[in-house]
Amino acid sequence: AMSSNWAEEGNIMDTLTRLAERNSAMTNRNDLARLLGDSSLALLRRVNDWDSAAYEGERFMLGPTKAEPYFQKLAVGERSKFEKETIGDSRAMIKDSNDRSASQPTEVVISLVVAMRGQSTGYASSVRSLAEAKACLQGLAADALTDDGDNVMAVELMWTPSESGVTISQRELIEDYPELIKF
Repeated sequence: AMSSNWAEEGNIMDTLTRLAERNSAMTNRNDLARLLGDSSLALLRRVNDWDSAAYEGERFMLGPTKAEPYFQKLAVGERSKFEKETIGDSRAMIKDSNDRSASQPTEVVISLVVAMRGQSTGYASSVRSLAEAKACLQGLAADALTDDGDNVMAVELMWTPSESGVTISQRELIEDYPELIKF
């Protein structure tokens, strides 16, 4: 979770919307790797805005038979936390740059669910500090660049709020995401 402001040009919500738009027609693992790398970098560039994090990870040594159901369980679990999903023309969601006069600060929750083949440097047994969260994202961004992205098996990138002007208060964040550990 992090703090952002709809009125600021280049806010994280607009940045993620543009990334999703650019990667909407993914056809191969290289496209998934680009989404993972770009979204990880976008978050790392705003490390000063981070408030808290939650992490769950599992390493599977016997192949995808258990890994895929685990990934799907995590992805569905994260998707179910959102009251509604915004799917469609993301250009309509990006606020016009002329309409940024009123400050609209908000908390933002970004969920990144990743399935990686091999020994991922982004894997951690736990993430309980800002430094550990940063190391995890740096590892994911680096892993996305290896082997032409072939090690990236699946990526789900979700964030809320996603509609321009919608805000989440600190109280709503605590109520809806109790698993977050404050930095």
